[in-house]
Amino acid sequence: DTSTLADPAVVDNLIDNPSKASTDELYDWLEHQGLPLTDDGCVLGYKGVRDDYYSYTGNTSTLVLNGIVNENGNILNAINSTVEVARNTVDDNREHGCAEGLHIGNYEYADSFSGGGKLLLVKFNPRDAVSVPHCSSYQKLRVCKYEVIKDLTPDRGFLTEPLYSIEDGQLHAQTTDSQSKILSWVAGELEEWGKCEFLETALQWDIKPDSLIKILHKHGYRVNYRNTAIPTIEVNEQS
Repeated sequence: DTSTLADPAVVDNLIDNPSKASTDELYDWLEHQGLPLTDDGCVLGYKGVRDDYYSYTGNTSTLVLNGIVNENGNILNAINSTVEVARNTVDDNREHGCAEGLHIGNYEYADSFSGGGKLLLVKFNPRDAVSVPHCSSYQKLRVCKYEVIKDLTPDRGFLTEPLYSIEDGQLHAQTTDSQSKILSWVAGELEEWGKCEFLETALQWDIKPDSLIKILHKHGYRVNYRNTAIPTIEVNEQS
């Protein structure tokens, strides 16, 4: 996803990463997983933990700077908490699959790993990425710090698509299937009415306006702002 790699805020955070190897490996992660970004240049990922919110694995050799740890080294992943360990205690060798560090996965990996436990949405800054193991097809990475954003477990029944953003507690998914449904609806509205109101469309599909613009432009539509009070969707005659 070249738009992800070119995002100025992400680039700024990547520059702050002290390791060139970590920076290069994070590009692998972003290119393979296409995970969503936040406005401050961070990345959303997923984590599977035990039913009591403690990590499945743990060790006492990792130096935890922020977070609650039990006697076995398992870390508590409380909602709205920030977990941080000393960067130099995170394994930076990408040839090691299971090793010391805080692990974050893509949606499929974390959902599978969580088993009967909790599935969490987490947020990390690119500067805190340490290594992306070759194993598991780049589906996970090790970081030294992340924030626990939301417990997705109650939504497992309908959350069958990866999450791309979260606003006011609402889940937003954006995949090829969901984009196709949006575009089919837009095409129907344009055929029947000759126009489709942009903001009403975003509201109808519970999608962020900037994300809707990207979808429309990609598929040959554009937003007409000539009437700034009611921007409308039109077919791009140049496409």
